[in-house]
Amino acid sequence: MARGQEILKLPLIFALTGPRDGVVLPAVEVVDCLIGAGVELIQLRERAGTDAERLTTAVACVARAAAAGAALIVKSRCDLAILSAAMGVHLDDGDVPPQAARRLLGKDAWIGGGARTIDTCLSMMDLPDLDYVALGPVFPRAMRETSSPPVGIAAIERVSARKARPLVVGGGVIPEAVGACLSAGADCVAMSFGLLDGDPRANFEVAMESAARAGFVPGRQILS
Repeated sequence: MARGQEILKLPLIFALTGPRDGVVLPAVEVVDCLIGAGVELIQLRERAGTDAERLTTAVACVARAAAAGAALIVKSRCDLAILSAAMGVHLDDGDVPPQAARRLLGKDAWIGGGARTIDTCLSMMDLPDLDYVALGPVFPRAMRETSSPPVGIAAIERVSARKARPLVVGGGVIPEAVGACLSAGADCVAMSFGLLDGDPRANFEVAMESAARAGFVPGRQILS
């Protein structure tokens, strides 16, 4: 693994910032909301504004997360991750390659990669500079159009049988489905509207109850 010789141990839920009940709110408000719900790991997905404005937002969000004992990583932007002192970066198609991100961010940063197919996910499992690989969407997204078809629970099972590092799954996941994703072999479930639509705290509690029914006991797992 890239972080020394450690395998990154993720919490059960990985929250992604986004609209709340279909309304785009300032990212800092969304991060505060997720922290208040009990989330320990957040990915900041901020597309609006200039680079200077995005950096200001990232710095504020990282500070909020750190004060609550949570971790925050930045989507795609290694420069913003470095300048805001974020925990790391999540890379998708078209972003800098993981080895380049590792050179920029250093050995202790968290670097994750996103995959939309089983084959891509399995090939990314072999990349030494990634700390986790994310697969999705798992389910259809009723509130968001996507060019990627859902991979389904069976895909999680196939990938988990050959995973070489933690597997994050997401895309269309509602709180009640968290246990099924974990039971299929995911180490962590990424959620956005599944947490933010309605009552985030109640949604998080339902997600944790779903995990518990499947035999997964939550605990603070963030590594400093």
